[in-house]
Amino acid sequence: MKKASPIDSLKRLFDPKPVEWLVFEFNGFALKAIRATVLDGTLTINEINHSTKATVDACFSELIEIFSKNNPTLPSRALLITSQAASTVLELPINPYAPYKDSELTELVRWEFEQQLTEQLSALTLDTIMVGRGLMTEPEVDEAREAMLSGNPGTRSVATAPTKFADQTLSLIHI
Repeated sequence: MKKASPIDSLKRLFDPKPVEWLVFEFNGFALKAIRATVLDGTLTINEINHSTKATVDACFSELIEIFSKNNPTLPSRALLITSQAASTVLELPINPYAPYKDSELTELVRWEFEQQLTEQLSALTLDTIMVGRGLMTEPEVDEAREAMLSGNPGTRSVATAPTKFADQTLSLIHI
């Protein structure tokens, strides 16, 4: 079977027959998804959902379940959009003389992809995570940061030494 070029893949977006897609957007904190149909280069959004579960796997599972309830036949095409994408080569231990079954290969790619995603997300700071998860607002982060830098631990503590961001946030009762 001939491998499709990127140009061929783009041409499929403008297929005269309707083509259904699941499009996912991951921002590091939540997964948003749409079910869309492309016909003659026109995108029609059929359904929109989102998940804020604690792990990416849980987010995907929840969204697939939601989409399946509304229409048990899922699209065969999917697209993942993320600002944290980084080009990488997944070095998979595949013996060309003993290929994996599709289900085994899917699990192997998922395992390697999850590791790459974890490495990319490990650079996030606590305040970014707190705002991204909806646990704090930007003004609350600014207040905690200012109090931390000034050495003022807030009204709940008598300590005078500068504190870590998490301790300061707790002392100001933002979470």
